Amino acid sequence: MDTNEEFKRIVQRYTDGTATPEEIRFLEAYYDHFDDREGLIQKLSAGEKQLLEQKMEAAIFAGISKP
Repeated sequence: MDTNEEFKRIVQRYTDGTATPEEIRFLEAYYDHFDDREGLIQKLSAGEKQLLEQKMEAAIFAGISKP
């Protein structure tokens, strides 16, 4: 499996609420890396950013509430 496919798999698991704590930390670190750069997140519209935030929050809470 190539790196792109692995990344997509982790993102999918994250949005599904099935990511491991290690995968969550990886994605958070990955997105933190772009905080100070002009990147995809900064290019999203306000509505797209809000939708992404809601999906990420829902995935996090779904992962937290699972035993």
